[in-house]
Amino acid sequence: MPSGWSVSAVAAERFGLDTNVLIYLIDAGEPVRQARARELVKRAAATGRCTLSVQSLGEFFVVAVCKGLATSATAQRAVDDLTVTFAIASPTAADARTAVAAAVAGRLGYWDALLLATLDRAGCSVVLSEDMGDGARYGGVTVRNPFGGERLPDAVEGLLA
Repeated sequence: MPSGWSVSAVAAERFGLDTNVLIYLIDAGEPVRQARARELVKRAAATGRCTLSVQSLGEFFVVAVCKGLATSATAQRAVDDLTVTFAIASPTAADARTAVAAAVAGRLGYWDALLLATLDRAGCSVVLSEDMGDGARYGGVTVRNPFGGERLPDAVEGLLA
């Protein structure tokens, strides 16, 4: 740990969850990832520092229903539960402009860029996702893959402490 940093300073970071973490909560076809996602969401809720994007909630609902992972009523209940458990950030016009600029520059796809811009503006410094390259930094947000390896990576453990 860099000098001048404390464990409490690192643990105080706000962070977000990508849609894939939410999908694994209900994906019985991926039992290892499902168990990891359930652990992540439970621990993320306990920190009080996790923010979800409106976008991720919508993507979760659509994917869960379209892929047959949940009925629409079950997916709706899950979204309801998530919205009362976590802080929720909505994208703004500025977030959309940032996302379009990132997509035009070829750095990210629009939807990933919108998620990152929204979470960045909401004060998150980390997003947990398996989709965007572990350690990649976009704006003020670093991507951490919580599904790589047999156990949670140290960076994710520290975040959830």
